[in-house]
Amino acid sequence: MSDLVPPADGTGSLRAVHELDADCTPISELARESLRSRLRRTRRRIRSISKRSPASPESIHKLRVAIRRSEAALLVFGRLLPKQRTSRLRRQLKRLRQLAGEVRDIDVFLERCIQRKVGPFQTASDLADFQSTRAAVAKRLQKQANQRQRRIRRFIVRVLRRVRWREPSREPSVACAASELLRPVADRCLAAATVDLDELRNLHRLRIEVKRLRYATELLQSGLSGIPCARLLQELAELQQSLGQLCDHAADVRLLEQYGEATRENTALLDAARRTLDDRQSDFVASWKREGRNQFRQAVSDCLH
Repeated sequence: MSDLVPPADGTGSLRAVHELDADCTPISELARESLRSRLRRTRRRIRSISKRSPASPESIHKLRVAIRRSEAALLVFGRLLPKQRTSRLRRQLKRLRQLAGEVRDIDVFLERCIQRKVGPFQTASDLADFQSTRAAVAKRLQKQANQRQRRIRRFIVRVLRRVRWREPSREPSVACAASELLRPVADRCLAAATVDLDELRNLHRLRIEVKRLRYATELLQSGLSGIPCARLLQELAELQQSLGQLCDHAADVRLLEQYGEATRENTALLDAARRTLDDRQSDFVASWKREGRNQFRQAVSDCLH
């Protein structure tokens, strides 16, 4: 169990990953160190959420990011992992991520409304009602974190103990395997980028795939071409930010529809939120079709070759 105890500064495993010699290091070593680092951080975030009530917006955000990064590592190194145990671990993490996402949407919405001094509440009582909804979802998350953390710890230990090259061929180095491991993640992202982005659900799917590709590229960057990899990471970061802003506007509309009472003020606010979403989405889709999509495809291609 000692492999789950973090170093004093929390950076030991991260340094170890980036110090690996890509030409000489077996891919299983990178997989083991990357998974240990990311899963350790995720477990710390889960433990923090399970003990702290109410969970702060910052702790919720950090939990979601940690789980996303762990999920990306489990995906990109899937060929080196035990399938059944990995699948069980991913299911446990997914449930916590989904609950954290519900809380996060409310946090972002509340922050927007308070900053702009608008929202589906005209009195302190209205605001308190909305905050109580957030507290109820956060309490469910805390309960699930408490219930699942031992199971998650057990799955993590079992997965880490069984990281190995499982192909009949000789195990490749990081430099030889990086592009091959990244390609399936990149293909999924490119597929999500070719569908009709006038549909909100497709924008949301693209955002998820962009995150996965970004986190996977970060894991494998020691084995990828330097400048093309850096360009792709920059492209992914900018795209993730743009899609995140769009999805935040979509969450505003959904939460107003769900929690805002049918008053004249709230109807006007909902109409304004819908117009803002439509305008931002139209601008993004137009720019994406004009140059963004081809630029993104080229960045992915350059990094993989």
